[in-house]
Amino acid sequence: MTAVQPSSSAPAIQSHRKVRRYRVVAIGLLVIGIIFALALWYFTRLTVHKSEKVRFDHYAEMIKELLGERIDEHISALHGMRAFINASERVTRAEWARYVSDLDVDRHFAGALGFSFIRYVRRDELGPFLTATRADGAPDFQINTSGSYPDLGIIEFIQPLEQNRAAVGYDLGQETVRRQALVAAVDQDQVMLSSRVILIQDEQKQPGFLLLLPVYNPGAAIATRDQRWSALRGWVGASIRVNNLLSGIDSYFDSPLDIEIFDGSADTPNSQLYDADGKLRSGRTRALTDQNQQGLHSQVALEVAGRIWTLNIIALPGFTQPIEHHTPEILLAGSLLLSLLAALLVASYGKPLEQAQALAEKMTADLRASEQRFHRMFRDHKSAMLLVAPADGRIIDANDAASRFYGYPMKQLKKMSVDNFNLLSPEEMAAIRQKIVAGETRIFEFRHKLASGDIRDVEVHSSPIEFERQIALFSIIHDITSEKTAERNLIEMDRMKNEFISTAAHELRTPLSAIMGFTELLLTPEAFGSFSEAQKKEFLGQVYERGEALSRIIDEMLDISRIESGHPVNLDLHPVDFRDVLIKVLEFYRLHDKTHLFHLVLPDDAATRPVTIDRQRINQVLENLLSNAVKYSPHGSDICIEAILHPQGWEVRIEDKGIGMTPEQVDRIFDKFYRANAANTAVGGLGLGMSIAKQIVDAHGGKITVKSHPGQGTQVCFILPTAPD
Repeated sequence: MTAVQPSSSAPAIQSHRKVRRYRVVAIGLLVIGIIFALALWYFTRLTVHKSEKVRFDHYAEMIKELLGERIDEHISALHGMRAFINASERVTRAEWARYVSDLDVDRHFAGALGFSFIRYVRRDELGPFLTATRADGAPDFQINTSGSYPDLGIIEFIQPLEQNRAAVGYDLGQETVRRQALVAAVDQDQVMLSSRVILIQDEQKQPGFLLLLPVYNPGAAIATRDQRWSALRGWVGASIRVNNLLSGIDSYFDSPLDIEIFDGSADTPNSQLYDADGKLRSGRTRALTDQNQQGLHSQVALEVAGRIWTLNIIALPGFTQPIEHHTPEILLAGSLLLSLLAALLVASYGKPLEQAQALAEKMTADLRASEQRFHRMFRDHKSAMLLVAPADGRIIDANDAASRFYGYPMKQLKKMSVDNFNLLSPEEMAAIRQKIVAGETRIFEFRHKLASGDIRDVEVHSSPIEFERQIALFSIIHDITSEKTAERNLIEMDRMKNEFISTAAHELRTPLSAIMGFTELLLTPEAFGSFSEAQKKEFLGQVYERGEALSRIIDEMLDISRIESGHPVNLDLHPVDFRDVLIKVLEFYRLHDKTHLFHLVLPDDAATRPVTIDRQRINQVLENLLSNAVKYSPHGSDICIEAILHPQGWEVRIEDKGIGMTPEQVDRIFDKFYRANAANTAVGGLGLGMSIAKQIVDAHGGKITVKSHPGQGTQVCFILPTAPD
C-alpha cells in the first residue's frame, strides 16, 4: 500500500487564510474606526454648536435689555419733565432751557436730539397763544402748520435749541404718524412711541421716532378719556435718532453681530429702523437657517411704550472661535487617519494576530485619548457646567469652574443634587426638570446657596443631551448677582428720586406760600384792614425767615449737585479762633429758638490755639447738626454742644434728648435724600444736610460719626485737625 504524501498546497492555503484573516481584521478595524470617528465628530459638533447657541442667545437677550434700558432712561426723563411742569402754573422758556441744560442731554441720553414741550392749542385760540409765546422771550416765534384739524400740538420749547431750531413752532398734529402718537398718548394715558419718522430737525434724514408723555392741569380729574382731553396742557417729548440710540452697543460683545430693528413686523414695507452693518439680511435669513441648522439667528420682540419692535440678531462670520469651531473636524480627521493607518498596517504586513491585537489596543487608547480631550473641553471651560439626572436632580458630572463657584470639592459635588443649593422646593425643581426634558423651557433664573452660605443670583441655560446611554441635562450657570444688584439699586434710586421730587416741591412751596401770603397782606391793606408798624415789622420778619429757608434749601441742592457732578467741596481756608465760631453759632440759636435750652462746654486752655478751616462751611455743618437736634427734640429739652481740644485737633459733640434712631437709620444717615422720619411731613428738610456735612468735614481732613438709640436721643461727633504751630 502506497503511503499518501501531504499536499504541497496546504501551506499556501493556510497562508492565504491567515492573510485573509488579517484583511478581515483590517477591514473591521477600519469600519469600527470610521463609525467611532463619525460619532465623536457628531457629538462634538453638537456640543460646540449648543455652546455657541447659548452664548449667542445670551448676547441677543443682552441687546434687548440694553436697548430697553436706554429707552427707559428717556422715559424716566419725560416723567421728571412732567413733574417739573406740574410744579409751576406756567413754565417759561428760560426755565425750560435751564432744566434741560442741567440734564446734559448729549452725555446721558443716547440718541436724543432734544427734549421738547408740545403745547395743546385749539385752532380758535391760536391768537392768544402766539401773543403769550412771543412775550415769553421769543418775539419771532412762528407756527408751522397746515390742514384743518380743530386742535394742534405745537412745539413751544425744545432744548438744546441750536441743533433743534428747525422744530420750534412745528405743529406735530398736522402729520398723520405724529398725530396718531399724540392722540394715543392721551387716550391710553401713558408714554407713547411713534412709528418710524424722519425728524424735522435732523439734517441727515435718518430714521427716528418720538417719545410722548401727556401733561395735564394739576389736580384735574383724568380717569376717563374725555376728562384727560379736557385737562390736557400738552406733551413732553423726546426726539430720538435710532442710529445714535444704538451707538456703541457693539462694544459690549467680543464677537461680530448684525443687529436689525423694525417697527412692527420685519416684512412690513418701510418698517426698518436700524441695520448695524448696512446689509439687510431679513427675508432671506430664514431660508438660510433652514438649510444650515448651525446658523445663529434670533428674532426678538421688544415692547416699547405702546409699540412692538422686532429685533433680528444675526451672528456674522467670525462669531465662533476658529479653534473651537474646527475641533469636531480635527477630531474626525485624526480618528479617520488613525483608523486608516491601523488598517493598512494590519493588511500590508500580515503581522501575527498578537501584533494586530496590540495595534488595535493602541488605536483604542488613541481614540480614548481623543474622547478624554473632548471631556477636558467640558472640564476646562470657564463657565460653571453640570450634567444633571432629570429624575432626581443628581449631579452626574461637573467641571472645575462649577466646583470653584459653589465652593465644594469635586468629589463632594458629584455626590450632591442640585436641590441641595437651589432655594426652590424639591417639588418645584422636579417640575422644572420635566419642562426642560420636554423642551418647553431652557433658560431660568434661580437663587443658589454656596458652600460659604452666600446667596447668588444665577441664570441657568439647560437642555437635554445623551450622555453614557442616558438622558442628562447639560446646564451652564452664569452668575448674574451683580446685574440683579444693579437692577435693585436702580429701583431704589428711582424711589428715592420720586420721594425727593415730592419732598423738594413741598419744602419749596411751603415758605413760598408764606412769603406770597404776607406780601399780599402788606400790598393790599385796604382789603385786610390797616396794620400797625409792629404788625408790618412782624410780617416782614416772617418774609425774611421764609426767604432764608428757601435760600438754605437752594444752597443744599446746589452743593449736592456740585458734589454729584464730581466737583470737590471748595474750601476758603483761614486760621480762626474755633471758640469764637462755636459761641456765635450758639448765640444765633439761643436768640431765634426759645423752645430749647442750649449748653456750650469749652476747655479753659483753648483760647489762643487756632484751627485752619473754611469758617462759612463749618458754620454750615454746625447749623445742619443743630437744626436736626432742634427738629427732632421735644420743646423744653436740652441740647448740649461740647468742644474738646486734642493734640491732633478739635472734637465737637452735639447731643440732644430727642426721638433717637434705630441702627438701620444710623447706617443710612449720611445717604443723600435720606430722612430718618420721612413719614412725618411736619418735620422739614430734603435729607441732604447730613450728606453735605460729611462732605465738608471730609474735605477738611476730619471725620464725623453718629451714635443714637430709639427714645434716648442722638450724639453727633466730628473732629477737625488744628493748624500746625
